[in-house]
Amino acid sequence: CRHDIPPPFCVFKLNLLMGYFTEGGAFRFRTKASMSESEILHNQAENLLKESKLIEKLSIFGKVKISGSFSYNLMTQPDIDIYVANINVKETFKDILMSIVDDEIFKFGVFQNLLKKTKPNLPYGFYIGLNKKFDDVKFNVDVWVVNDLDEIYNKYPKKEVALINYLESENVTKQEREVILRLKKYKQDMNLPLKSFQIYDAVINHKISTTDDLDKLILANS
Repeated sequence: CRHDIPPPFCVFKLNLLMGYFTEGGAFRFRTKASMSESEILHNQAENLLKESKLIEKLSIFGKVKISGSFSYNLMTQPDIDIYVANINVKETFKDILMSIVDDEIFKFGVFQNLLKKTKPNLPYGFYIGLNKKFDDVKFNVDVWVVNDLDEIYNKYPKKEVALINYLESENVTKQEREVILRLKKYKQDMNLPLKSFQIYDAVINHKISTTDDLDKLILANS
């Protein structure tokens, strides 16, 4: 590894090179995510929400909004983000918690109080982590209880809010969608220290379209 390249980046490149070849030496590229793979995962998530009636149940407690890769139709991981807004945050959190326990449909993982000690880019409220195996896939469902749906965007810069609005619109092109899915799969397979949102920003705002360009972005920000 060159002395002027950070060690973690060398590991990424070694993993990448190792991922190119099978044991027999045949060439392969493991990081391509087809649209169909993402759509299958999205459909599974959709069926999970439908069969569990989770959205209908949460709607009893406040206004509900699904966010993240599910709402953008850019899923590469079985994760779903749901926000529930009610001005009585604490009571709503307790009611939702009891409802989930009574239903016994989802496994309760963890909860976190973000009212007093919150974190950057996390909403002011409560977090409930759920999971359920569905169609042989373990889905993680993150439920955020907030006092207003605007709380989702309060901690993001205006530029990032604009990007979220674009991703939630119908204006994302087929090419942008394909590049995002491919780079998200690359990030996932190579265990790159990037958040999905950074991939969205790289593709939409910086017009990055190749793994080499993404590697350069990692170096520039390391």
